[in-house]
Amino acid sequence: MSTPVRAAAFLIAGMALLFLFPPRLSAAPPAIGQGDVELQSRAQLVANFGSWDLLAELLGRLPDEDTPLRPMESATVGAYYRVVPNLKVGALARVQAGVRHDNDLLPADIATGDFSWRDSSDRAEGVLMLDASPRFQLGFLPTGNWVLMVKNRLLYNTWNHQASAMTRPELTWFWMRDREPVLNLGLSWEFYFPLNFGTTLVYQDYPWLTALWHATPEIGIELSGAYKTTVWSTSDAWAAAGGRDYSIAVQSWMISLGVVYTPSF
Repeated sequence: MSTPVRAAAFLIAGMALLFLFPPRLSAAPPAIGQGDVELQSRAQLVANFGSWDLLAELLGRLPDEDTPLRPMESATVGAYYRVVPNLKVGALARVQAGVRHDNDLLPADIATGDFSWRDSSDRAEGVLMLDASPRFQLGFLPTGNWVLMVKNRLLYNTWNHQASAMTRPELTWFWMRDREPVLNLGLSWEFYFPLNFGTTLVYQDYPWLTALWHATPEIGIELSGAYKTTVWSTSDAWAAAGGRDYSIAVQSWMISLGVVYTPSF
């Protein structure tokens, strides 16, 4: 094959490859800014009936200019059963609105990284959950009033069929007076693992520091703070527009104020 013919063949082959596998045009990943401070409210009812605990919880979060969350973010109901003294298992259901997922990121200009978020404020999603929470008293620590709990949870979102797993080790110290709790101080770290979506091992994690004051034997006032990290993976719309793959970690502070009511029957 002569040199001109060979060069023409290479040129045609190259053009065919470019046509079949076009290059992604993005010069930058999505310009997702770092988070600021998120304010959350929580109201929880845990009613004890012997070996059973019935749970109801309302979560709210103050919206801002960049967050389409409504003051009422989610409602959860469920039940726990004490299998043995150190283990509870449970099943819960949640309805949530305003939650963002990877595919809610929509490209505006992939060359500059400009994007927008799909409005999810009116989108109701159902989440089914299974829990197993072993706990152990650490009597060898000073005062002996220490408990280690490891909450494990499987979650299934019925709207987008995403499944995930959560684990949260939590160490709590109880200040007791006359055998009654006065104050709980807890340190925990929550990890979320995607099972059928995303590109990272952990897509969200945050360490929590929590103080729970027992105002009465049945009512507790809770104040918590966390440093949350969320990892955003490439959305389908971004990939379809020719944008390059990305994995972007966004950090924000979270402050939560809650009321916990724990009647026994």
